[in-house]
Amino acid sequence: MEILDNIPVRIDLESMVKRMRLRSRNEGIEENIRELIGLARAVARPKAVFKISPVEKKNGDSLEIDGVRFTSRVLRVNLDEIDTVYPYVVTCGREVDEIDIPPHEFMRFYLMDQIKEMLVHSSLIYLHDYLREKHAC
Repeated sequence: MEILDNIPVRIDLESMVKRMRLRSRNEGIEENIRELIGLARAVARPKAVFKISPVEKKNGDSLEIDGVRFTSRVLRVNLDEIDTVYPYVVTCGREVDEIDIPPHEFMRFYLMDQIKEMLVHSSLIYLHDYLREKHAC
Protein backbone atom coordinates (compact mmCIF):
# COMPACT_ATOMS: atom_id res chain seq x y z
CA MET A 1 0.00 0.00 0.00
CA GLU A 2 1.29 3.43 -0.91
CA ILE A 3 0.27 6.66 0.79
CA LEU A 4 0.43 10.04 -0.92
CA ASP A 5 0.34 12.81 1.65
CA ASN A 6 2.07 15.58 -0.27
CA ILE A 7 -0.83 16.35 -2.60
CA PRO A 8 -0.89 20.04 -3.54
CA VAL A 9 -3.95 22.10 -2.60
CA ARG A 10 -5.55 23.34 -5.82
CA ILE A 11 -8.58 25.50 -5.17
CA ASP A 12 -9.40 29.03 -6.28
CA LEU A 13 -12.39 31.35 -6.46
CA GLU A 14 -13.07 30.98 -10.18
CA SER A 15 -13.02 27.18 -10.04
CA MET A 16 -15.38 27.23 -7.07
CA VAL A 17 -17.83 29.62 -8.74
CA LYS A 18 -17.79 27.48 -11.89
CA ARG A 19 -18.21 24.23 -9.95
CA MET A 20 -21.12 25.62 -7.96
CA ARG A 21 -22.85 26.85 -11.14
CA LEU A 22 -23.86 30.11 -9.55
CA ARG A 23 -26.43 31.80 -11.78
CA SER A 24 -25.29 35.28 -10.90
CA ARG A 25 -22.19 36.65 -9.27
CA ASN A 26 -22.76 37.77 -5.69
CA GLU A 27 -20.05 39.76 -3.92
CA GLY A 28 -21.11 38.49 -0.48
CA ILE A 29 -20.92 34.84 -1.50
CA GLU A 30 -17.64 35.39 -3.33
CA GLU A 31 -16.14 37.04 -0.25
CA ASN A 32 -17.23 34.08 1.87
CA ILE A 33 -15.71 31.67 -0.66
CA ARG A 34 -12.42 33.64 -0.69
CA GLU A 35 -12.25 33.63 3.10
CA LEU A 36 -13.06 29.92 3.41
CA ILE A 37 -10.59 29.00 0.67
CA GLY A 38 -7.92 30.89 2.61
CA LEU A 39 -8.77 28.99 5.79
CA ALA A 40 -8.79 25.66 3.93
CA ARG A 41 -5.49 26.32 2.13
CA ALA A 42 -3.81 27.10 5.44
CA VAL A 43 -4.61 23.70 6.96
CA ALA A 44 -5.60 21.27 4.20
CA ARG A 45 -3.54 18.09 3.88
CA PRO A 46 -5.23 16.01 1.18
CA LYS A 47 -4.22 12.38 1.15
CA ALA A 48 -4.60 9.30 -1.01
CA VAL A 49 -3.84 5.67 -0.41
CA PHE A 50 -3.76 3.00 -3.09
CA LYS A 51 -2.66 -0.54 -3.66
CA ILE A 52 -1.73 -2.49 -6.76
CA SER A 53 -3.99 -5.55 -6.72
CA PRO A 54 -4.23 -8.56 -9.01
CA VAL A 55 -7.53 -9.57 -10.61
CA GLU A 56 -7.77 -13.36 -10.44
CA LYS A 57 -10.12 -16.35 -10.55
CA LYS A 58 -12.46 -14.90 -13.14
CA ASN A 59 -15.36 -17.21 -13.82
CA GLY A 60 -19.08 -16.89 -14.33
CA ASP A 61 -20.33 -13.97 -12.28
CA SER A 62 -17.38 -13.61 -9.93
CA LEU A 63 -13.73 -12.70 -9.64
CA GLU A 64 -11.15 -12.04 -6.95
CA ILE A 65 -9.27 -8.82 -6.40
CA ASP A 66 -6.31 -9.20 -4.11
CA GLY A 67 -7.91 -12.29 -2.55
CA VAL A 68 -11.34 -10.71 -1.98
CA ARG A 69 -14.17 -12.36 -3.89
CA PHE A 70 -16.67 -10.17 -5.74
CA THR A 71 -19.85 -11.56 -7.24
CA SER A 72 -20.97 -9.26 -10.02
CA ARG A 73 -21.39 -10.14 -13.67
CA VAL A 74 -20.94 -6.49 -14.66
CA LEU A 75 -17.68 -6.19 -12.71
CA ARG A 76 -16.39 -9.50 -14.07
CA VAL A 77 -17.21 -8.51 -17.67
CA ASN A 78 -15.70 -5.02 -17.24
CA LEU A 79 -12.47 -6.51 -15.86
CA ASP A 80 -12.39 -9.44 -18.28
CA GLU A 81 -9.25 -8.20 -20.06
CA ILE A 82 -7.72 -6.55 -16.98
CA ASP A 83 -5.26 -8.32 -14.70
CA THR A 84 -4.36 -5.46 -12.32
CA VAL A 85 -6.47 -2.79 -10.57
CA TYR A 86 -5.61 0.09 -8.24
CA PRO A 87 -8.09 0.32 -5.36
CA TYR A 88 -7.79 3.71 -3.67
CA VAL A 89 -9.20 6.11 -1.11
CA VAL A 90 -8.86 9.89 -1.44
CA THR A 91 -9.62 12.44 1.29
CA CYS A 92 -9.36 16.18 1.74
CA GLY A 93 -7.80 15.46 5.15
CA ARG A 94 -9.32 15.75 8.59
CA GLU A 95 -7.65 19.11 9.15
CA VAL A 96 -10.27 20.89 7.02
CA ASP A 97 -13.06 19.35 9.14
CA GLU A 98 -11.52 21.02 12.18
CA ILE A 99 -12.22 24.51 10.79
CA ASP A 100 -14.88 25.83 13.12
CA ILE A 101 -17.99 26.95 11.26
CA PRO A 102 -21.07 27.24 13.41
CA PRO A 103 -23.82 24.96 12.03
CA HIS A 104 -26.32 27.84 12.07
CA GLU A 105 -24.22 29.62 9.42
CA PHE A 106 -25.83 27.52 6.72
CA MET A 107 -24.29 29.20 3.70
CA ARG A 108 -20.72 29.11 5.05
CA PHE A 109 -21.23 25.51 6.15
CA TYR A 110 -22.43 24.64 2.63
CA LEU A 111 -19.57 26.55 0.98
CA MET A 112 -16.99 24.74 3.12
CA ASP A 113 -18.57 21.44 2.14
CA GLN A 114 -18.18 22.44 -1.51
CA ILE A 115 -14.53 23.37 -0.88
CA LYS A 116 -13.90 19.94 0.68
CA GLU A 117 -15.51 18.28 -2.30
CA MET A 118 -13.29 20.28 -4.64
CA LEU A 119 -10.22 19.29 -2.62
CA VAL A 120 -11.18 15.62 -2.95
CA HIS A 121 -11.76 16.02 -6.69
CA SER A 122 -8.42 17.75 -7.29
CA SER A 123 -6.70 15.11 -5.15
CA LEU A 124 -8.28 12.39 -7.26
CA ILE A 125 -6.95 14.02 -10.42
CA TYR A 126 -3.51 14.19 -8.77
CA LEU A 127 -3.71 10.47 -7.90
CA HIS A 128 -4.76 9.52 -11.44
CA ASP A 129 -1.86 11.53 -12.89
CA TYR A 130 0.53 9.93 -10.38
CA LEU A 131 -0.63 6.42 -11.29
CA ARG A 132 -0.31 7.11 -15.03
CA GLU A 133 3.21 8.47 -14.56
CA LYS A 134 4.54 5.89 -12.10
CA HIS A 135 2.63 2.80 -13.17
CA ALA A 136 1.88 3.51 -16.85
CA CYS A 137 -1.85 2.89 -16.57
